[in-house]
Amino acid sequence: MEIQITNLPIPPPGGRKRPKGRYIGYIVVLSLMALTAVLLCTVTGRQRSQYDSYAEVKQEISGTSTVSKEKLQRMEEESWFAFQINTRPEFENGESTGTLFLENSMTNSHDMKVTLELKEDGRRIYESPVLRPGEQLLEDRLAELLEVGSYPALARILIVDPETGKQTGENTVSVTLLIKGEDPG
Repeated sequence: MEIQITNLPIPPPGGRKRPKGRYIGYIVVLSLMALTAVLLCTVTGRQRSQYDSYAEVKQEISGTSTVSKEKLQRMEEESWFAFQINTRPEFENGESTGTLFLENSMTNSHDMKVTLELKEDGRRIYESPVLRPGEQLLEDRLAELLEVGSYPALARILIVDPETGKQTGENTVSVTLLIKGEDPG
């Protein structure tokens, strides 16, 4: 009978020793989780602050203050502005009217004015009349004669206070103007 003797390490008291690298991995993962939780709390806190004024007004309306529903309605109306614009208006030639289709939504409380500027050099080539809520302008001429071609432009939608006539805000939309050639014949 043959006996084989093998030297096996004796485990230290309290169990097996784990490699140090494994603990470092756990620490890194837990640190990342903690950092993610802190970032989420910070972002959520910022988002809540955007709505604080609405929450305060709603609380005031519920009976704890004297703020009216009209104030809440006015705040909501002033925070939204709806409009429509054709982002690819076409003109038969440089002198003709084109399909701008500008509309100030009837749900708005402010007037609107639109300007068009060429992206190439910033030249203003169009300025609309003031459109009141519910009004629209389907076609109009450009202020400058353009050659046949396609022109990238920036539409500036200017939000105008109807009482003072002063600009209170602005939106921008990229548009492409298409100037077609003369009709042969």
